[in-house]
Amino acid sequence: MDTRARGPGAAVLLVLLAMAAGCEAPSGDEDEPAPEPEQILPLDVTVDRVDISHGALRLSATMVEGSADASVRLGDACDGREVGRGMATLSTLVWALDESELADALACNLVVHARVRTEKGHVTKEASLQLFPEVAADPDGSEQEDAPEEAAISTSLSGVAISFTSVGPRARLSVGDSLVEPTVSDEQAPDDPMTRFVVSRGDFARAILLRWPLRLEGTSFGTWLSVGGAGLEPDEVEEFEPENVD
Repeated sequence: MDTRARGPGAAVLLVLLAMAAGCEAPSGDEDEPAPEPEQILPLDVTVDRVDISHGALRLSATMVEGSADASVRLGDACDGREVGRGMATLSTLVWALDESELADALACNLVVHARVRTEKGHVTKEASLQLFPEVAADPDGSEQEDAPEEAAISTSLSGVAISFTSVGPRARLSVGDSLVEPTVSDEQAPDDPMTRFVVSRGDFARAILLRWPLRLEGTSFGTWLSVGGAGLEPDEVEEFEPENVD
């Protein structure tokens, strides 16, 4: 199309078109504020029982103003992904974790996530559950005077670090079929009486679920765990008992 001006009228028209183009409203994408993140409210959860059922760690908990639309997730260190399986009502939660899921939870802890219906719509509620592993010497185990004693325990993505005292220089920690070498830190003083072993999270989770003791220089140490303040006791392992057949 020929856009050359053809007289005064055409010149005025071109000026008006240019002014209209310069006054166009900017697109709304740049001026619109970013959506606010969804508010997460606290969820009141009490862990009532921790036991082992069918080779998995099972949690039984009570929720106050909870939801049947609930799940259990790992903490932020494990990207908050969902783990386990189970069922929930408005007031109860029963959830089970297998060996690999428990291994991740040892480092990242757990979060109960629920979508709760209110008068104003649905809201998200969460509750954090901390896991604390522990080991304790078998009271019926070694009777030697200088038997190893557990002194400290901590967990991280690299494993479960357990420190013992009264350990010989060639000691190895037995965890099921694995033998764990002692770990020496550059920051450890030469006269430090503690010997540190780092057990993989998978081996420690397997020891808990199968009730395998840890063994060190003739002394057995039972594995123990608490979740959200509720502890797993050895007598809370659900064992299969065959039915009597007449």
